[in-house]
Amino acid sequence: MFKNLQLSESQYFYTAWALILLCFIAMLINLGAHHMFVHTDEPRRAVVALEMILSGNYVVPTLNGEPYLNKPPLLNWLTVSSYLLLGSYSEFAHRLPTIVTLLALCLVIFFANRTALDNKTALLVMLAVLTNGRVLFLDSFIGMIDIPFALLVYALFMAVYFLGQAGKYRTLFLIAYLLTALAFLTKALPALVFCGFTLLTYFIFFDRWRRLISLDHVLGILLLTGILGVYYGMYLHSSGVDAQTLLQTIFYESSKRTVIRFGILDTLIHLVSFPFNMLVNFAPWSFLALLLFNRDIRKALWDNRFIRYNMLLLVANLLVYWTSPEVHPRYLLMHAPLFYTIAISAFLIGAQNRSNWARIMLIFLLALSALFVGGLYYGSFHIANQPQFPTDSPLGPLIWAVFATVVLVGMLRIQSQTEKLLAMAAIMILARFDYSIYMLPVRAHTQEPYRQQAVEIAHQTRGMPLYLYGSNSVQDGTTYYIERERNAILRRHTPQPGDPQAYYLVREDMIKQQKMQALGRLSTLFHEDLFLVKLP
Repeated sequence: MFKNLQLSESQYFYTAWALILLCFIAMLINLGAHHMFVHTDEPRRAVVALEMILSGNYVVPTLNGEPYLNKPPLLNWLTVSSYLLLGSYSEFAHRLPTIVTLLALCLVIFFANRTALDNKTALLVMLAVLTNGRVLFLDSFIGMIDIPFALLVYALFMAVYFLGQAGKYRTLFLIAYLLTALAFLTKALPALVFCGFTLLTYFIFFDRWRRLISLDHVLGILLLTGILGVYYGMYLHSSGVDAQTLLQTIFYESSKRTVIRFGILDTLIHLVSFPFNMLVNFAPWSFLALLLFNRDIRKALWDNRFIRYNMLLLVANLLVYWTSPEVHPRYLLMHAPLFYTIAISAFLIGAQNRSNWARIMLIFLLALSALFVGGLYYGSFHIANQPQFPTDSPLGPLIWAVFATVVLVGMLRIQSQTEKLLAMAAIMILARFDYSIYMLPVRAHTQEPYRQQAVEIAHQTRGMPLYLYGSNSVQDGTTYYIERERNAILRRHTPQPGDPQAYYLVREDMIKQQKMQALGRLSTLFHEDLFLVKLP
């Protein structure tokens, strides 16, 4: 029944949008099911946002009541908005901004690519961004900084191009620097790097460099300076942190993963391994980029002004990460739409020209799809044998695997090469449904004792002062659950005599030295266990 399938342009449009809608539905299922110990950075973002609400201070981010300098506050404000909107400090509320900003990113991708290219390319680029392995099975269900940052930076990329093409240079610089200011308030110095490289790329390579020396450009810089000046002026006034410490922290956070810290040898190893790591992390769509080895396809891409801009911008901005040894794939999400625009355009050109390269690539993608389907079957039996699995039968996950098999068989028989890509996206989305429904609840049981002990300590001390003794530390996930349950900040504090109501979390050696009675135990991931005591 698939062999003669041929979608009209409108049918292709609605089918692709249906897949995109299904993908977001799959991402929302069990979004809050797993706890905050899955990723070390996620609970820190949750704690900082929660402490803003608990303290009523939305200017100075804090962690355990102390100024948190490592990241600016914009993501925290988004998270706070989600907490207040949903009336909950839940994991779901914390992660919802990830889904909302991912949707916004998709809309920017669609309108940019549809305007410059066509509907089909725009839809396929959206599907590639949503259904690559990195986003689909990790970044989309963790409340991190990277997707919101990617949205702002990619919007910057597109604003510069389209406003430049329209000759609206004053608007270009004002919008570019407004987006840069927002991106800076999300992740600090990388925003300035992206802005600088983007402006240089556009105005130099399109021979409009004189516009960089203009009053319009000065106005944009003044807007950026004004926004950051107002915020950091308020921050320095309210936090008690001196300007030198703040600047040193911002610079360190932005340079700690680069050659400055790791040296030449690690950098050289990274230079070689980086392209292969990116192909794997952003599979299966990333492998379409191999079509760039075809000279005719490269020439056709270069002749298109918008695709050429994507290529130049990708090279210019990617160099920063290519030369940084400790780069996580999530740092590259703003580059993914550029990359997929190039790769998918290459495939569409090859398919239109009936290139053997395109046919070979489809065979390769078919093999990758078969591996994903095989992984679904393996996962179905694996999670069904877990003691915490919600049923005694693998029937549920097997259904999704069977659905994916049917689509895979259809992919074999569909004649249209571009419709095969829709089938591949459908297989990935079915895999995410299976993952969301069955695997995420299983992950919720991983390291469950840490969450449970934090909740028990919170309930035991509710209504009473509770402190971390001195410099003792806990993993941020533990802090999140204690603060959420107690509705109070867990601060560090060295006690003074005469506070008999206060509880403290101390190390075991202190209990032994002072012969105190432990009233509870707190296992803290990555740190020593702490014990609940009242000091004499």
